[in-house]
Amino acid sequence: MAGKRRWVVLTKDSHFRQRPLELAAILASNVRAFVLSAGKLTSAQQVEAFERALPRLLRLSAKHRGAMIGNVTASGSVQVYSRAQLTQWLKAL
Repeated sequence: MAGKRRWVVLTKDSHFRQRPLELAAILASNVRAFVLSAGKLTSAQQVEAFERALPRLLRLSAKHRGAMIGNVTASGSVQVYSRAQLTQWLKAL
């Protein structure tokens, strides 16, 4: 549903790399997802991390039309994994 509607997914579930069905679904539906990689943050800290990253998340969401995942740190920095990288991960599982 998120991919069809071109919504951006925000999550703190960083285990997608070990779950082939989730990774395949992200690729198949062209989801643009941003994953908070920091472990034990309070809800307020999670919100702050996404707020700090928001300008970059908006730019990346507009730039990437297909599947991609951005890893968001507690400081708000973002590392992007492209469709090609996601496909490599899926093949390795």
